[in-house]
Amino acid sequence: MHNVLQFPSRARAMTLDVDWADLELAFRAATGIENYLDKDSGDIVSLLPGFSDEEDLRDLLAQEPHRFSKLEPIGADFARRVMGEFIDRQKDSPLKQRLSAARSGSGSFTRCLALLKDDDQALSAYYRFEQARFWSHVESVLSALEVKPRTRPPGVDLFE
Repeated sequence: MHNVLQFPSRARAMTLDVDWADLELAFRAATGIENYLDKDSGDIVSLLPGFSDEEDLRDLLAQEPHRFSKLEPIGADFARRVMGEFIDRQKDSPLKQRLSAARSGSGSFTRCLALLKDDDQALSAYYRFEQARFWSHVESVLSALEVKPRTRPPGVDLFE
């Protein structure tokens, strides 16, 4: 007779209605707001230190820690990584050469973005690329939280 270890199966992903615009605000937050995903409702709970509801929200988060997951905003490292991926995927051209030269050192992202602003088509392509990478990141976080959105994220055609 063999001893077989059985592990509890991982819970199935909860299908939720999520507001993609609220998720974008939460993941792009750079203002000190703490954002949490309510895994029961799909809502974003935003906690801003100093506001009148801060204590009530902190109490709720502490009382039901399994229900709320903190959403960490993307940072400058995300922007630099995506810019680097975008540059690497470009066909060899004078623009790619200028972007490649501008991508190292302090202020590289700003320099690269300034170069792209001189070329409307390249700038639109970058924004579509960045938006696709952003939504992929958001979907990855939701998947890790075992949340399956009922709808798909917005398309990247906004920058056409």
